[in-house]
Amino acid sequence: MAKIFYIFLILLVNFASAAMLSLRYRYLFSFLGHNISRTSSFIILSITNSLNYLIPFKVGLLVGGPLAPKIKEKISIYKGSVVFAFGQLFEIIWQLIFILIAILFAGNKFFKNDFLFNLIFAGVVCFFLLYLICRPAKILNVLIRFYGFFPEKLKKLIRSTGIKRDKTNNIFKDLKTLFTKKKFLLKYSLRTVTYAFFTPLNLFLILLAFSSYITYINIFMIFWTSFILGKLSGLPGGIGIRDVTIGALLVKFGIPTALTLKIVFLHRILSLFPLLPVGLIWLLYFSKGKMKHFYKQYF
Repeated sequence: MAKIFYIFLILLVNFASAAMLSLRYRYLFSFLGHNISRTSSFIILSITNSLNYLIPFKVGLLVGGPLAPKIKEKISIYKGSVVFAFGQLFEIIWQLIFILIAILFAGNKFFKNDFLFNLIFAGVVCFFLLYLICRPAKILNVLIRFYGFFPEKLKKLIRSTGIKRDKTNNIFKDLKTLFTKKKFLLKYSLRTVTYAFFTPLNLFLILLAFSSYITYINIFMIFWTSFILGKLSGLPGGIGIRDVTIGALLVKFGIPTALTLKIVFLHRILSLFPLLPVGLIWLLYFSKGKMKHFYKQYF
């Protein structure tokens, strides 16, 4: 009975996390002049997430990100691409910051709280953050250069959505403009920080459901380390890589192997809710309804 109660709480946490993401998404659209409802924002996010699972190696995400707003709200592919690209670049930036913090966290353990190591590393992190705050466009220039290294098939897929070379250049210009809006970036960052600290609560509650305990800061590190490694793999939802990473780190923190397998399995199943089922339902709806021609053209 206690486990059922915890599962209910975990699903509530997952729903709240998805709502936070959709509200952040809505805020970005509203800043660009498109006032969509909370429900529409949630559905667009769900469709994008579902396509990420259905089409591997980020192809579903790359195509679905710009197309989902077009299908649901008739927002232009161009605007959808700007929103999608900004979201992805911002994720890369904050996750790079997390990696730096994770290295400091791990180094602290390895160097036994060595003062010199902490001082040097803190200096590097502060320099990176100050440069990011003062020169966001410079960081953006470095990141968007990676477009030149995309495989040719992936470039063709991008162009198939209607985003041509000249429009791609305009998207980069719009992104640079967004990265110079300090007030907008601050509000967007606060939404991101809230989401980042809240979401690992689902893993924390799963451990409690099995009468296990790890401090929340360690859960935070485990959750986002596994998430980033899974994202880098290109597999849908980081399946496999993310699960193995969570399992290995839980064992490292003293959770028995047999129990770890149960925790990882339950976490994987529950993490699919609510975005994946909601997204699949709406994809089926749009494939049959008035937007069928869009669905046939791109999917």
